[in-house]
Amino acid sequence: MYLEQFLIFSTFFIYHTSGSALHGECFTSDDCGTIDTYCKNGTCACKENFAVWYDSCIQLPTPSIRCTKKHDCHSSLGQRSICTKRMECACKPFHHIHLGQCVKNRDLEDACDHDHQCYCGTGCESRIACMDKQCFCKEGYKPYGSRRCIDDPLYVKHHHSSHHHTVATSAVSHHHHHHNATTTERSAEQRIEHGDTNKMLSMSASSKLTTYSLTVIVTMLIVLLSGT
Repeated sequence: MYLEQFLIFSTFFIYHTSGSALHGECFTSDDCGTIDTYCKNGTCACKENFAVWYDSCIQLPTPSIRCTKKHDCHSSLGQRSICTKRMECACKPFHHIHLGQCVKNRDLEDACDHDHQCYCGTGCESRIACMDKQCFCKEGYKPYGSRRCIDDPLYVKHHHSSHHHTVATSAVSHHHHHHNATTTERSAEQRIEHGDTNKMLSMSASSKLTTYSLTVIVTMLIVLLSGT
């Protein structure tokens, strides 16, 4: 019973850390663990311009190069090339083409000197790089097995959250700016209104003073006229 559980767990662990082998079952291309494979009709198959070589996929040059023996390929692809049973030149297993030459793949955490040495499959060049003399997945991607870099959903979520936080902060800042601007406008309006009020009070006081002065003058005239 324990052995059966162990085998089930082992199979589950291996599948989810390395993926299905070439010709294995799959639902999406991410299920295929062998490098340079994709999911075709529920089965892991070699990508275009790759040929099956035992349990791996080897890269073919474009356009294809015909050959009868491996030495026919060395002049074009270098010493790390072979001649397949279909009489086509290809790179050895675990090699890839760079600038027309077959170069050995450097897996994740392998030592390296240049980015092109690090290889996680065709079309994966933007996901892997040589950093601090070792091959690592770039930001936004995570290791899958020892040779592949796949999308990291946690990075996307974190990046989205950070972006949302930035937008929210910007919105709050904009709100405060708008609030401050509104407050400033209201203060200005209040100052204007206060100034207008003072002006009106001043005019009213002046008017009252003028009326009082006229009253005094008229009263004095009446008194003078009465005396005469």
